[in-house]
Amino acid sequence: MSVDTQPAAPAPTPSYPEVKSLHRLASVPIVHDSIASIDALLTRYSATNTVKIWAQAWGEQAYKISEPYGARLAPVIVSADGMANQGLDVLQRRFPYPFIAPTDEILTKVRAPADHAYTAAAGYVGAGQKAVSDNVIAPALGAAEGVDKSLSPYLDSFEARVRPYVPARDASNGAEDHSKRTAVRAYELTLDARARAISLSQEQFQHLQQQSVLLQRASDTVAHLTVAAKEQSQALVAQLLATLDSVQQGTAALPGEVQHALQPFSDRLGETYSQMLAVSHEQIPLGEKTKKLAGKAQEGLAEVLNLAAEKVQQLVGWAKLEGSKKKEQANGKAGELANGAAKVGEAAELRAEEVGEQAKTDVHEAMN
Repeated sequence: MSVDTQPAAPAPTPSYPEVKSLHRLASVPIVHDSIASIDALLTRYSATNTVKIWAQAWGEQAYKISEPYGARLAPVIVSADGMANQGLDVLQRRFPYPFIAPTDEILTKVRAPADHAYTAAAGYVGAGQKAVSDNVIAPALGAAEGVDKSLSPYLDSFEARVRPYVPARDASNGAEDHSKRTAVRAYELTLDARARAISLSQEQFQHLQQQSVLLQRASDTVAHLTVAAKEQSQALVAQLLATLDSVQQGTAALPGEVQHALQPFSDRLGETYSQMLAVSHEQIPLGEKTKKLAGKAQEGLAEVLNLAAEKVQQLVGWAKLEGSKKKEQANGKAGELANGAAKVGEAAELRAEEVGEQAKTDVHEAMN
């Protein structure tokens, strides 16, 4: 008797038991739509889509690796799944609406209070704005228009007086446009006045610059004239002193008798010369120095000339008298001596007159 031997069938690969509670929860509309929305959001962007694919691959790999342990954990998984189903049953009995209602309907009911609150708030805000507009803004605008109309005549009068001196910056957009509000017209008139003030300031600055140039030229001219007058005055003083020195030298060249007779004249002339020389060396203003020199010259030279004329007349009379006496006493040599003395006296008189005339001429020239 033969026995047929058949190969034993391979043992089935142990796997996880079916978890019904998860499938049941995933079938709820709001849960299903939420998962679908998350999947669509992850798929929309390349970075998140890559992460999603990577997570799915690792999940499948982990599931395959943990399959041998499914048989061992099957009783525990089945027991937990049963308790989860019981919990879902209780929730569905107490709150059946979320398990069967579409997602849009649930979202609409959830947003309904917020929409109602937003609508109510918008209504309140609109009513408040209308109340503010009617009770505050409108009366304020009316009052502003009244004030604008009341101030417009004053601005017109002020503008009529000011406008000839303050031209408009832009003829097409000036303050004289009466269609604008009074405040706008006043502001534009202020801008026109400011522009005019800036323009006048620039003109005044240019005028001052021109005046400064003229003043500088006048100052240079006055300085030049002052230097020229100083030089001329110094030249006249030097000429006057030279004339006095020449008179002194001429007096010293006269004979001894004449010099003795003219000694007071010579002393006074030397004193006048010293005084004028001292004045010429004083550190005083030019005008004051010129006045002092003219005074000294007029005072001293007048006295000197009078003294010189008096001494010359005395000398001539003395020479004539001595000549007459000598002529009576001696005919020859005495007559010659008298004639010589007379000639000397006449020469001295002529020399004194010449010196006096020259001194007077020089003094008048120096004073003029």
